[in-house]
Amino acid sequence: MLTNFSSSSYCRASFSGRNVVNRLPKPDRYVTAQSVPQFFAAIAASVLFVSTSPSTPMVPQLQEEDVEEILADKQLEYILQQQDIVKKAQIEARRQELKIKITSVETALSQKITEERAGAVSAKAKGEENKYKELEARTAELEEQVAKFRSAAAKAGSQLDRVEMLERARTAAGQQAIRKALSSVMSAP
Repeated sequence: MLTNFSSSSYCRASFSGRNVVNRLPKPDRYVTAQSVPQFFAAIAASVLFVSTSPSTPMVPQLQEEDVEEILADKQLEYILQQQDIVKKAQIEARRQELKIKITSVETALSQKITEERAGAVSAKAKGEENKYKELEARTAELEEQVAKFRSAAAKAGSQLDRVEMLERARTAAGQQAIRKALSSVMSAP
């Protein structure tokens, strides 16, 4: 076993370009006071790493049931992660859909407000006082609608944020339960 280490170190050293010949032991000193502790350390290490009999395992082996439970827990954790990814994607899709709707409605309302204001300015320039007041009233109504719409959009956005937080909490609780079950399986005698 010791010769394998010296030959492998010789191979590594020779590939790295070092002069290994000077490091090899001289033939006239096979056993010295310095080599005895190294010899016993090598024997102790081999005893630690090699089992006394092939039937005695060094690491406690898991029962078949424990392995099945661990695999089932891993599968469950994977399924929960996949569900979390799907839920996040659904929430993000809803958020994008909401943004698109908000943008289109705000664009339409702002265009209508611009048209009403232009009409009001034109009516005032022509001296049509009744038409001017009517167009100003419609502009005020449209601005109110924009304000209501923006508050409704903010509420919808906060609802999506709340749903997302709840999903995160559910996912975290599920993963924590899996870890707890896994640790109880691993710690069971």
